[in-house]
Amino acid sequence: PEPVQAVDRLTPPQVDIDATFKQTHIIKAGGSICLGIHFRGKPIPSSTWVKEEGDLSGMSEITTVDGYSSLSIENCSRYDTGKYTVNLENSSGSKAVTFVVKVMDTPGPPQAVAFKEVSRGSVTLVWKPPVNDGGARIHHYIVERREASRRTWQESGGKCTQCILKIQDLLEGVPYFFRVSAENHHGLGEAFELTEPVIATAEPSSPKRLDILDTTDSSVLLGWLKPEHDGGSRIQGYVIEARPKGGDKWVVVGNTKNLTFAVEKLNKGDEYDFRVKAKNEAGYSLPKKTLVPALVKEPHIEPAADLSEIPNQLITCRSGSTFTIDVPISGRPAPKVSWKLEEMRLKNSDRVTIKVTKDRASISVKDAMRGDGGKYYLTLENVTGTKTFTVEVNVTGRPSPPSGPIEISSITSESCVVNWQPPEDDGGTDITNYIVEKCDISQGDWITVSISCTKTSFRMTKLTAGKEYWFRVRAENKSGISEPLYSEKMIARYPFDPPSEPRNLQINKINKDFVILSWERPSSDGGSPITGFCIEKKERNSLLWVKANESVVKATQYTCTGLIEGLEYTFRVSAYNMAGQGKPCKQTDFITARTAVDPPGKPEAMDVTKNSVSLVWSRPKHDGGSKLIGYHVEYSKLPEDKWTCCNANCMNIRTESYVVEGLEEGQRYQFRVIAKTAINASLPSEVSDPIAVIAENVPPRVELGVNMKSLIVVKAGDNVFLDAEVHGKPLPKVSWKRDGAPLVIAEGMKAMQKKHVHLLELYSVTRKETGDYTILAENLSGSKYATIKVKVLDKPGPPASIKIAKVFADHVKIRWEPPLADGGSEITNYIIEKRETSRANWALVTANIHGHNTDCSVEKLIEGHEYQFRVSAENQYGVGDAIMTDAVTVKNPYDVPGPCEPPVITNITKDSMTVSWKAPANDGKAPILGYLVEKREATELAWAKVNRRPVIDRTIKAAQLTEGSEYEFRVIALNKAGLGKPSDPSNAALAVDPVYPPGPPAFPKVVDSTKHSISLSWTKPAYDGGCEIIGYLVECKRADAEEWTKCNVPKKLQATKFVVTSLMENTEYQFRVTAVNKIGY
Repeated sequence: PEPVQAVDRLTPPQVDIDATFKQTHIIKAGGSICLGIHFRGKPIPSSTWVKEEGDLSGMSEITTVDGYSSLSIENCSRYDTGKYTVNLENSSGSKAVTFVVKVMDTPGPPQAVAFKEVSRGSVTLVWKPPVNDGGARIHHYIVERREASRRTWQESGGKCTQCILKIQDLLEGVPYFFRVSAENHHGLGEAFELTEPVIATAEPSSPKRLDILDTTDSSVLLGWLKPEHDGGSRIQGYVIEARPKGGDKWVVVGNTKNLTFAVEKLNKGDEYDFRVKAKNEAGYSLPKKTLVPALVKEPHIEPAADLSEIPNQLITCRSGSTFTIDVPISGRPAPKVSWKLEEMRLKNSDRVTIKVTKDRASISVKDAMRGDGGKYYLTLENVTGTKTFTVEVNVTGRPSPPSGPIEISSITSESCVVNWQPPEDDGGTDITNYIVEKCDISQGDWITVSISCTKTSFRMTKLTAGKEYWFRVRAENKSGISEPLYSEKMIARYPFDPPSEPRNLQINKINKDFVILSWERPSSDGGSPITGFCIEKKERNSLLWVKANESVVKATQYTCTGLIEGLEYTFRVSAYNMAGQGKPCKQTDFITARTAVDPPGKPEAMDVTKNSVSLVWSRPKHDGGSKLIGYHVEYSKLPEDKWTCCNANCMNIRTESYVVEGLEEGQRYQFRVIAKTAINASLPSEVSDPIAVIAENVPPRVELGVNMKSLIVVKAGDNVFLDAEVHGKPLPKVSWKRDGAPLVIAEGMKAMQKKHVHLLELYSVTRKETGDYTILAENLSGSKYATIKVKVLDKPGPPASIKIAKVFADHVKIRWEPPLADGGSEITNYIIEKRETSRANWALVTANIHGHNTDCSVEKLIEGHEYQFRVSAENQYGVGDAIMTDAVTVKNPYDVPGPCEPPVITNITKDSMTVSWKAPANDGKAPILGYLVEKREATELAWAKVNRRPVIDRTIKAAQLTEGSEYEFRVIALNKAGLGKPSDPSNAALAVDPVYPPGPPAFPKVVDSTKHSISLSWTKPAYDGGCEIIGYLVECKRADAEEWTKCNVPKKLQATKFVVTSLMENTEYQFRVTAVNKIGY
């Protein structure tokens, strides 16, 4: 046995998925979740878990053991929502499985909370929705405020559904903090609290962060940021004030609309405090003061330049380009800048540009020359001293052209030697090589012969004898290639030349397999005797010339044999001497190897008038191997024997018909025709019969052939030829009609005339060509017509129409109308086909529907699938085109009922509720057979059935409920099509025994008061109504008013005390307190 090797069988990672596997997991906040996957593969794959957006939670734990990997997350929150992917990978491949986790939680904090507008007594807050909505839609937002001096928050504006809220009735001059939180059906989410208080005033807030940007010996440059808010009107400008250090009087030193200002004319060495105020239409903001006094003094810093941007302080550039030395500089006061090249001081000029800014100095030199290279010195000078920095520039360039002239020696017909001298300027680097090129002047293209020549001479080979050449040489160094040095023109030849071309080449005779050529000797023998001639031939469709003579021809005549009859040829001749073969002469016109042209057929008279005769004849059987270019027509007046040519130019008559005019009335004439080709003329044709030039008027006569008089029956696809002889004088005008309408000659038809016979040819006929064809002949003496009947036997046309009569769950009924055209044969049967619209292929339903039936039931269809149907008719000649229905979905004519309205909950106790509902608006076109009711706790996602069997009555008692739980109910209607869509859930109802509003609080009293607020206190009511007190409602009204005003939200006041604010001074008020439980008050 053959030896075998034990090798591991490698397989990529694969995942085992069972029926319990699901990729989307929904969990409540605070719960735990475990995502796991079974896998296999060789070698054992490694597994890694990642979260699509962000890192894994700190509460997550990954476990991988024995082909199973899991990710566990404890105490889930909204931040654990997202996509988790486990990546499995081994050397054979990789695989990824993604799980979607959705944590049902309260929303996260709103984003980007900011003040849009601040004005007297009001602010406008804007924000963006939370990044995480807790897995449920945000119902509304809660905005709260508190005075900076208090710790309690108050709700402002109620439940806000937009991301903007205007808060009014704020106390002017009082700083407030604000916070915003979002709420979904899981509860109120985390709040976003603004860290800085805001004062609801019409003046702007003070500018932010006043800084000292710079100082000089007499000025200070200040800068600040815009105020946090503009007080509700545009900032008009800023006022800058100053005072000496230690002073107490502020002096206005300037106004500006910018965020920077330079205070001028200060005393050197003094220290100053500065402050800035913002101004709008309402007035000035509070001032913003500098943190420390500013010292008016110019700092002294010695000049410096940073050359780190220039590697090795060396710049290299090519000649003719532009180089720039750009150096960052520093120093206080700003240093004076000067540039020098070696010992020469540089200034701005046409080529030199010097630029100096506060922190950079640069010099640019354009069109650099080699003389611009060297050391450039940058000198910086201020009161602290002078410093000089050096940058070296190296300018390189191309060499100059090689020195000439180029000398050409040792010339032959194939080679020569080219010599030159080195260039005068090598461009600053060594010459590495020379580039040698040649140009065939007849072509005009330069061809590189050598790019690695290191000497100043080169042997030029592979020249073509007799060609004129031009040479050029260029030098090359590391910087580039020089301009070329050109040679004089030279011709690659011996001291004598080849002969010129032969003259006057002619074709003396043409036959089907040979021609005889002759020519004259060249006008110049080139200085050497002619040794012979070369004869070449070429076929029209060939690109190559072929030598016709095997040995040298010394005579000036040659018989070229071996031609192929029917092919076109051209010929040329060239002469030889010791210098080689000369240029060929001009080639001959193309001729065809064929015998002489045959004479045309005997001319016949088609029409005769009082001074003209219309003749027709047939083409020559053979054109003699050359294109037929026309005819000469000759006539002879009887009894004379003299022939006269009617046309001087044969090209005036290109067809086989001609009208001879200018004849004498009453005379008798004979006619003959001569055919003319490009190189030959035929013998005259046979002479026509004598023709008397007499005008006759004969009415038209139409004669049908024997086969044309009875009905012509043909099969579809055959060709039909209709013919009729037409006579009359003058010659009648002929036209065709079909079924009484003029026939338009289109593709597949051809009308023609052969002497007196008129033909109508119809190709590959179909049933459309069935009809009566009429030929009409007309002249001055009258008209005549004849009719030919044609019947085409063909397959029928498509049915006239089709429709789907009825649709059911598993079959449809279709009807159609018979075809308008039966193809000349009775319809034998119809073929019905079907296809699902999701598939391309048609399936046969039946082909046995009798031709008299026009309906069919298509059975065994799949409910809910979309179908198309088509019908085609068949007769004895084949199956016609099909007609197709529109797409239709197979289903019963009735549907499941629509959803009911949400049910109503009544008679609530701690363990039961009564559920009632209305019938659905849409019964699906079938009677309602009953209803199913489902329930769920408000915090759950899954629904449970209340009744197992449908109920007819639209009310049901739901028992066995859990006390204290909130329940939702929904109803599903049933008809014979099945269960409809569930209704929307009812309002949630709490399973508790009935309770009542609480009694009034006891002992209300005023415990404190200020000019704008009053503090109240009270005790709990003696009767709580059977359930817990959830808060208190405080209301107030002026003593002289009738309407009470709510001061708080009951749920947010659970203590037995409250401070009523925003009261008017010296005004008498009344207050009342109401206890609230879940029933109300």
